[in-house]
Amino acid sequence: MKSFSFLSLSNELIRMILDQIEPDPDKTVPVDRRQFLSVESFDFPPPSSRGSIKDIGQFRLTCRRFSAIGAPLQFTRVAGRLSQRGLQQLEVLAGWPHVAQHVKKFSYMVPYFYDDAQNLPAFGDAFETQFGTFDVTRFQEKVQEQRQIVESQYDVQVLQKAIGSFTSLQHVQLLRVQDEEDRAILRYVQQHADADALIHLEWAKACSHGSQTIGAALLVSKAPWSRFSSPMLSPQSAEFLSSAQPRSLSTLAERLTCLTLHFDDGTDLDSKMSELSNLFRTVFTSAKNMQAVHVGFPSHRPLTLPLEDVFHSVTWDKLVAFGVQGWKLSADEILGLALRHRDRLKGLRLRDVQLREGNTWRDVLGELRHSMSRLEWVSLRRIGYARNFDESWLAAGAEVLDDEPPGESESDSSEEDYVPVAGPSNATPSQELAEASSSDESDLERDSDTDDEHGPDAHDLDFPPLDSPMTPASATWCNCNGKAYSDSVENLGDNGYTVSNAQPGVSTLLLYSTFHKVRWSSGRPARPTEEQIASGHNILPDLRNGRPDTSGRHGYTKLPPWKSPLPDGQLKLPGSNYTRALVLARTKAENTTWVDTELSDMLSAGLLTTAIYVADDPTASLHPPRNKGHESMIYLSYIIDHYDALPDFSIFMHGHQFAWHNNEILDTDAAQMIRHLSPERVMRLGYMNLRCHWEPGCPAWLHPGVRERLSWKQEEHLIADSWAQIFPKDPIPAILAQPCCAQFAVSRERILATPKQRYVYLRDWLLRTELSDYLSGRVFEYIWQYIFTSSPSHCPSMSECYCDGYGFCFGSPEAFDYWFELQYNLNEAKNELQLWWKKADMIEEVKLRSPTGKVAQEADLDIPRVGRDEELEEEIKKIWAEMKRRKNAAFELGRNPAQRALEAGRQWKEGDGF
Repeated sequence: MKSFSFLSLSNELIRMILDQIEPDPDKTVPVDRRQFLSVESFDFPPPSSRGSIKDIGQFRLTCRRFSAIGAPLQFTRVAGRLSQRGLQQLEVLAGWPHVAQHVKKFSYMVPYFYDDAQNLPAFGDAFETQFGTFDVTRFQEKVQEQRQIVESQYDVQVLQKAIGSFTSLQHVQLLRVQDEEDRAILRYVQQHADADALIHLEWAKACSHGSQTIGAALLVSKAPWSRFSSPMLSPQSAEFLSSAQPRSLSTLAERLTCLTLHFDDGTDLDSKMSELSNLFRTVFTSAKNMQAVHVGFPSHRPLTLPLEDVFHSVTWDKLVAFGVQGWKLSADEILGLALRHRDRLKGLRLRDVQLREGNTWRDVLGELRHSMSRLEWVSLRRIGYARNFDESWLAAGAEVLDDEPPGESESDSSEEDYVPVAGPSNATPSQELAEASSSDESDLERDSDTDDEHGPDAHDLDFPPLDSPMTPASATWCNCNGKAYSDSVENLGDNGYTVSNAQPGVSTLLLYSTFHKVRWSSGRPARPTEEQIASGHNILPDLRNGRPDTSGRHGYTKLPPWKSPLPDGQLKLPGSNYTRALVLARTKAENTTWVDTELSDMLSAGLLTTAIYVADDPTASLHPPRNKGHESMIYLSYIIDHYDALPDFSIFMHGHQFAWHNNEILDTDAAQMIRHLSPERVMRLGYMNLRCHWEPGCPAWLHPGVRERLSWKQEEHLIADSWAQIFPKDPIPAILAQPCCAQFAVSRERILATPKQRYVYLRDWLLRTELSDYLSGRVFEYIWQYIFTSSPSHCPSMSECYCDGYGFCFGSPEAFDYWFELQYNLNEAKNELQLWWKKADMIEEVKLRSPTGKVAQEADLDIPRVGRDEELEEEIKKIWAEMKRRKNAAFELGRNPAQRALEAGRQWKEGDGF
């Protein structure tokens, strides 16, 4: 019988056996998975003292063949510490190219800097009275060693040599490390306010130095790195980049595909991050290949800076995962960033995000569900409302700086005992270095960021199957891809003030239920019957979500024409200019600089003036008496403030430039809507809703008197009581309808047709009503047309609105419908391509988990057709080109005033103009 020899096994089989000892470090978390933004980016490397890595080291000493097989397992992830011994070991590793070539992830561990050690003897005496022995001599040696390293630039030399030798480097990580002695000193300093006079451990300076040396090494190296992360970054660490040559900074940023940062230093992060705003602009605009981004701040000191002051409205074509943490944001800020990445974004991580007043999480999640076709997961942890957060902290006391109010949520960081990574980082081909460990690398401080993707709650993510006893009997469930999810976001526990179910696991579970259903509808909706229209049944699908009916659905027979009894505007001679004011409702967090940049020519020519009201800043030059009623309070305040000095017409809009409710043919861009808006149409009609699309709002949206509560139109059951208070002399209408979302233009004559005191009364109602900010604003959203036209319904045809209102004339209702048919086909192709990518990703994931790196024959996988992705990409390009061609042709046709009159159904003669 032939004897078995381990040496006779193939390298592949041996590698499979070794995988059982030490899992293959090449199998990292894909960037579009939830775990990437926390586990892969922020976790410390596994400890080198673990038995498995020692076993691999011993195995490699057996022979040259085994050394080569085991090298990737031992050296793919390497960590080095800023200390004499740590840098020496890193230098040794860099001297072995056959080993250094395997390094793909490098973690640089930086300790606190000892800023002042002159009073160490006095500190030692004080320390020993409470904590026991303090070795002053040893600590002085550490201080001197650190000073020598920095002054001699030994760390700079070693890092440049090491990173230059890591020819397969992909990921660079900057970490904070502390030993037990540092930990004890920090505890003492925290408990004694006068300790700073004796000793000071400085992280900002250490982080800045570590970032500078890493950045300098990366600049001169040819390593193919593309990912950078740090879980506890000081804003000062980026200062050296601010002073660096822009070309150098852009060179670094151009390499980035993944950037995950968590800032934590001091109590004035807003001003510090504001100073770095231009730096972020340079980095993010240069990083054109970005696939994953996370920027976070302490949960107990959330940033209040506007989101776009950091991200500057940048769009990344390849972005698949995005996250923020510790931020006070508005719904528009969240949705604006998400929606401009809707074509590829798979994951959204919103951690410790506090929603500003006037917004609800229910609305945010509803819009994400509605519009984000490729979104697969959303991670919510400790989300809430800014108002409740501020009140909770006020109740906790102003002196509390480092911990959250007890009972509210888990701490954002914890000082766990953690064995450091000295192993692969310090391991060398010699046995001595492979087994080495040192006391100065015995403990790490880590920002644990315990979350639903990692840590104690990680197992909560595998939601129970349908037959599990853990499944709540009262909840309805659906089964997607073998997993069970709750099917209602109502369970989020969102009451507009708190989110009671934003604990680990629950919010993610609810969001899964939200997003598993996001797909474009595959059937064509039937044209509404006259009976359905008459009954007020709201059956028209949203154009963003449903396939259009090409039988005339959009340019579609108008509802019976309505002529308002109120005066229209005064038309001028053709070619005359009209004065117009842009009235914007914004919050402090919203950035409205787009008005100056996008409409500068209109402003400088005197064709446009602005009245930008800040809802939540009583010190602003224009502000309402109270932040309530959403934009309604601001619109009414403008009319009251400017009643005696109105321009020819006023344009009332929200403060954001891009929003889903803006017109699609105009790229959902408010600036384009303002630029293309026809003054003549506004003056002819007196009142023009700026949104052309019927859904939501037409033909019959609200039915006053209905008592059934519907989450997507909560104001409906309240509208009858409100109507009786607002219009006490007018009968309650059966239907209230107009296109959403409270953006319109009104002529001076139409505004003046109502006495000023009436507008004061309407504003007083907003101030007095017990309805919330959200509901009172929603009530006004569907009564503006009654205020300015005396009609409860205002639903002009879409094609007329686009043609006569904005100058995009397709020539016929059929041609107009066909553009949306193309849009539907485009979305269908995009969805199919996304499904193809998902199937391909699944195959790659199976390969990643397979010991052989291959897919087993018995694997039950849906294999996408080879080449179909290229076909779909080509189809998408062709459809997009045709849509663009037809849109340009419609714009050219709209230059003809006779065509506009024709499509609007009004008489026109030569010389009439628009």
